[in-house]
Amino acid sequence: MNKIKIASIVIVGLLIGIGSTNFVGAADLDEEISVEVKNWAGVVTPDINIGNQSVTLMVNVTDDGENVTYFVEDELFIDLNSTDNSGREMFILPRSIFYSVIATRGISDAGLLPLTGFFNRLFPIRELIKSKNVVDSMLGGEKDTNITVAANYEISNTTFLDGENLTMHIYIMGLIPGEVNGLADNVPIIGHKVITLEVSYDEIE
Repeated sequence: MNKIKIASIVIVGLLIGIGSTNFVGAADLDEEISVEVKNWAGVVTPDINIGNQSVTLMVNVTDDGENVTYFVEDELFIDLNSTDNSGREMFILPRSIFYSVIATRGISDAGLLPLTGFFNRLFPIRELIKSKNVVDSMLGGEKDTNITVAANYEISNTTFLDGENLTMHIYIMGLIPGEVNGLADNVPIIGHKVITLEVSYDEIE
């Protein structure tokens, strides 16, 4: 019996430790993306309420005795605040947003040479065509409350020490969207926001 209790305590401790490890260093962006679900049809209206801001991303520093490499291993969290004003008691099919998040550097900052890896240096963060539920539904399950954007890329020693500015593009389309001309009763199809991220870096302990 004592062995079972000890094993249970160890397992719980490991789970807590794993959860803490995943959470440490994750960067929450200020403000949020708000979404309104309107009309009985469930038209999805996104609004990106995020401005320029500063974040700190965690870096795995590896020294093999000859070279030191700096690899960013972190995540950006964006709060997703959804409001259902459709008047419906239940959705069978999900109502969602599709989103892409792309962070870019200037060509001079990325460096043209070497050509190998140029695309990754120019676009260090790329979260392309993902989706999140914005209402509870029978087939889609519970609505999501945040967007997670992976930040996994290599940087130089200079960038690690000095930080950098990244230009982040956020694209969002609601499903069901408005009409193809871009507006349906002033409901936008696609939301787009460009923000500057002032990024500093810190080593993972």
